[in-house]
Amino acid sequence: MAVLSLAVTLVLQEPPKVSAAGQAENPGEGTLSDVLHLRGVWAASAAMLTLGLTYGAIYSFLPLFARGRGVSNVGLFFTASGLVTILSRFLLGRASDRVGRMPVILPMFMVLAVSAAGLNWTYGLVPLLLIAVLNGAGFGGTRVALDTLVVESAPVRIRGRALGVLYTCFDTGIGAGSVVIGITAAFTGYGHIYLLLGIICALTAGFFAAVMRRPGVP
Repeated sequence: MAVLSLAVTLVLQEPPKVSAAGQAENPGEGTLSDVLHLRGVWAASAAMLTLGLTYGAIYSFLPLFARGRGVSNVGLFFTASGLVTILSRFLLGRASDRVGRMPVILPMFMVLAVSAAGLNWTYGLVPLLLIAVLNGAGFGGTRVALDTLVVESAPVRIRGRALGVLYTCFDTGIGAGSVVIGITAAFTGYGHIYLLLGIICALTAGFFAAVMRRPGVP
């Protein structure tokens, strides 16, 4: 798959770089500080940190959690969640083009919160598959809308760096979800950890809504 991806990448052609007419080039622009001053970038990156935290915790420890609950065939969770993630990115990405990013990000963040917290009360394969559907929809919809929001918020000259910040926060969240959550779960159990993650997702959605709706903030 990696070789096939490389072959596809080699035939891609980058569009020519065109500077906006009338814009003076400023060599001091494009720093990390410039990126972090954009509300659409830093707020989305903070939300992506929570997204990565939830993703890392669920995908790292779900097999152990399911075994403790007596659920077999846990691989079906990843299959269902993956398929729904692909479908939701296509459908909700298109929906966000029509109705806006916020009307997609906030509801899907809450769906993700419900799916994470719901694991605390999951005892069986059928409920686990229902959680997988919610998780895939929540993750896929939130991720595609956050990505697009950052692209729209950052000027062309710093768009690559803005996306770099976004993905760094996601990867950092996954790392924290795999390490910190794993250590904590040794004392509290996985169910309570997933409940806590659901609460964190809900709080993040509220924070994100409050920040993005404040007038007069770039």
